[in-house]
Amino acid sequence: MIDGETLTNRRTAAASALASRHLSRPDSRTLLLIVTGRLASYLAVAHRAVRPIEAVLVWGRNAQRSKRSRTHLSIRASRPNRLLI
Repeated sequence: MIDGETLTNRRTAAASALASRHLSRPDSRTLLLIVTGRLASYLAVAHRAVRPIEAVLVWGRNAQRSKRSRTHLSIRASRPNRLLI
């Protein structure tokens, strides 16, 4: 069993990464996320699967939420083979 929100986040991230595979340059190393919610970490992982992403930038209308997302991504970066921020 999988939670509905988790499934939606994974599907959305996978669709975004698939689009990136066809629309972005193959040597793209920076990812700009214009999202500050739970989807951010799913997007970063999915895009790293299709591109050699070295830096993930986060932007949002709310500075506190953007900072929280960056912190969350940085914590995940401490795990091997996850994210490099």
